[in-house]
Amino acid sequence: MNRPLRPRPADRAWIGTAPLKENVGDTDMAEYPKMTALIFSPGVDNFNRGLRAYYFGLAALVWFVHPWLFMAAAVWVIGVLYRRQFHSITQRTLKREMG
Repeated sequence: MNRPLRPRPADRAWIGTAPLKENVGDTDMAEYPKMTALIFSPGVDNFNRGLRAYYFGLAALVWFVHPWLFMAAAVWVIGVLYRRQFHSITQRTLKREMG
């Protein structure tokens, strides 16, 4: 089962300060999600790259045991990352919601 990532405190603070509809105009209300995506995207991308590096680092440790085992571990990591990227619950939800 894929578990959702826990939000960072700064993410929660940003979402918690979202403007209320009655306090801002429609233009500001429409722009807030776009600004949120621009702010969160670099952090999420770096976090994902770090996780991938960690997974491949674990596979590289197996190289000390045997080169063929390392290759098998690397293929296994690629399979896990592929499944998480393209066949996760989040991906299915986005496909369903986006049409």
